[in-house]
Amino acid sequence: MKKIGLLFLLLGTFFSCQKKEDGYLEDPYKGKLKVTYIEEAKGWVKNIALYNEDLYFIRQDPFIGKMDSKGNTSSVTVTKSDNFNFNNDGSSIALSDSGDVYYTKGLLGPHKIFKYTPSTQQTTEIKVKYNPSYFEGREGILALTRYNSNEFMFFDFVSKTIKRYFHNLGTIVDVMGSGRDEISDGTGINASFRGIFQMTVFGKDIYVIDGENSIRKIEPEGTSFKVTTLLRNYPETIKDLATDDNGVIYVVAHNQGILKFNPTTNQLEDYLSGKYIEMKTPKSGLGYNDVIFNVDAISIKGKDMYLAYSTTLIKIANFKEEIAKYLLERERK
Repeated sequence: MKKIGLLFLLLGTFFSCQKKEDGYLEDPYKGKLKVTYIEEAKGWVKNIALYNEDLYFIRQDPFIGKMDSKGNTSSVTVTKSDNFNFNNDGSSIALSDSGDVYYTKGLLGPHKIFKYTPSTQQTTEIKVKYNPSYFEGREGILALTRYNSNEFMFFDFVSKTIKRYFHNLGTIVDVMGSGRDEISDGTGINASFRGIFQMTVFGKDIYVIDGENSIRKIEPEGTSFKVTTLLRNYPETIKDLATDDNGVIYVVAHNQGILKFNPTTNQLEDYLSGKYIEMKTPKSGLGYNDVIFNVDAISIKGKDMYLAYSTTLIKIANFKEEIAKYLLERERK
């Protein structure tokens, strides 16, 4: 009987220790959103763009930076320091296939596109002509976006037109816009715009934020482009948008986190929001970051999502899988 009692005592001790050991093996990301990195940009981020796995960004002060990311290692480096206006809404950045950085200085910046070549550290100014010419001296080149390997699209706030910049030829041409300050659909010069601060490209289609609260689709039609308004007069400021590989549109709006556009209802639906989002990176131990999720910029490449929140840069690898896990755990709480 003593031997049997001793056996039960040993078994009880074993299972007790095993239970404690299993506790230490609990998923460290449970209840938290697993992200690849959370890095400080040390200034308010206005726009982001991707080149390979590196994230380039423009801050609100004289700074263009790059986030180098390899595996679990990430770091912010200065790419270019420049003279930006403090209130540089509409400042934008895009990269060519060769890695040249093209950028604009926004609503209060000069009527120019700037090209910076990292290998030579040289900056070239590309002047955008005014049409009509009496507007000379006004500012406003916004939403520069890479359209394909040979060209960029951008919005000229002065003439209220979308222009095409063939950077390999050095040619700029008007493609859309009547010049009227309004949101009206049509093809080519029959369409009108208020003010486009962000664009994103999916295939040959372009999605834009117009007037800060309307989403519009621009698609090729013959030798021109057709403009269709998908969402008009959203009650909050729409800050940025991006598309995944399937053409799903993700939107960030003021104090609403990340939303998804439903093409059936033409409405924005909640995707990832909340006052606090608990995040954890592989290099942040068992801690997490509490974030008031008011995202300013978004970009998607493959399975990865990149965000700019105020002065913070965030990457979520396999974002659909990780966000689904996080939302499921949050529902269980």
